[in-house]
Amino acid sequence: MIFSYIVCLSGITNHWKKMRVSVLEIWAQLENVTNLKVTSQYEYHMKFKCNNCGTETENFMTFSDDNKVPLMGGKSFVNLIFKCKTCSRPSNVSVIEGSIRPYLAEDSLNFKPFVEFDCRGCDPLLFEPIDHFQCTNMDNTTEFNEVDLSELNWADYDERSNESVGIYDFKYRFTTVKKSTK
Repeated sequence: MIFSYIVCLSGITNHWKKMRVSVLEIWAQLENVTNLKVTSQYEYHMKFKCNNCGTETENFMTFSDDNKVPLMGGKSFVNLIFKCKTCSRPSNVSVIEGSIRPYLAEDSLNFKPFVEFDCRGCDPLLFEPIDHFQCTNMDNTTEFNEVDLSELNWADYDERSNESVGIYDFKYRFTTVKKSTK
């Protein structure tokens, strides 16, 4: 009995050593705004690739940080569970708690980590920014709560500061790290 428990712990330890974190990095040109961010209710729209057979999901999958789904056994929770249509291998995705970071004015024109995902059995391929982002003007007196980046550009006018504001040329990429940077 003790032997099988040690083997089980050894397997868990090896599994965690192999865990990789997928980081969504964003790049944009910010005009008179800062603190670009998402809320916990933000709905991520992403496509994935199966790590077992390489099949890509046909459609974008939608999930949010505040929606938790139990894994088998009910002890762990994730944000998204799905099976590969080709090999039926299960995959799950979780937004890593505390990993969501704002994109600041000083980050403009640079790729910066925005959010981290624990992806088991899959890798993220595509991200569609179709849910609303939030940002503030440079002195944090005006909040813009419905920033629509679905066209990869957004522009508005800040009446308090009498300035045009905008986010232009929104880009993203996924990188992989061995351990969360949160």
